[in-house]
Amino acid sequence: MISSDNTGNTRTTHANVVEKYPHILNAPNPCHHLHNTIKDLVALPEFRAATAELHMFQIEETGFTTTIETIGNTRFATIYWSGNSIRLVWSLLESFGSQLGIEEQFKGTGPNTKEGNKVVQLLLLKNIQKFCICLNTLLDIIGPLAKAIENLESQQVTVADVFLHWIAIFAILKNYLNTDKASVSPDIQDNTQDAIIAILNKQFCGMIEDGPLDIYFSKMLISSKAFVMTWNKQPWKPTVGTGQGR
Repeated sequence: MISSDNTGNTRTTHANVVEKYPHILNAPNPCHHLHNTIKDLVALPEFRAATAELHMFQIEETGFTTTIETIGNTRFATIYWSGNSIRLVWSLLESFGSQLGIEEQFKGTGPNTKEGNKVVQLLLLKNIQKFCICLNTLLDIIGPLAKAIENLESQQVTVADVFLHWIAIFAILKNYLNTDKASVSPDIQDNTQDAIIAILNKQFCGMIEDGPLDIYFSKMLISSKAFVMTWNKQPWKPTVGTGQGR
């Protein structure tokens, strides 16, 4: 099956391939077509002005082009990406609260007497500074895991990459907990830090140590051997036909 964008060049190429190989199916790309549908909708005269104002507001007045992401149940680590999207537009939210005339309430110094955006309503119920600190701490802790997930979803990932990402996660969080205690939320006590370490150790053992095979660790050793030999300017030359060096 051939499925790609639907430009003039690709349509011609698809037709030529199908003509030469009749068993290959030529299918329009659904994502590309949906994207073009959306582009056509927002270009309608009725929506053109609103779309232009939205872009002007996001880019010129605020400097932000990101939006707040939702927390989903079927996608990995969306709590991180959602929290990070809030952190990226935090000053925009503060500006929005000020524009609504509820700056004092938004900062947590007064009662919630205004009705409006659900996000603002939520923030009005929180101590803004404490929320910022806790959010940053949470994102710093789960960020390495979320980014590792994103990397490991690549089609080019090897089993060695899995082990190396786990080691990187441990290194980053160990450094964070040991050297950044001054910036860690006061709510993160020693027992909480111990719990974080215990959870990481448990998951690592379940994934690597107690797995049915030592495939992750073994592949990492093989990859490391090749790297070390190259680093020492002694290229690792596999013996053809013996299976060594694989």
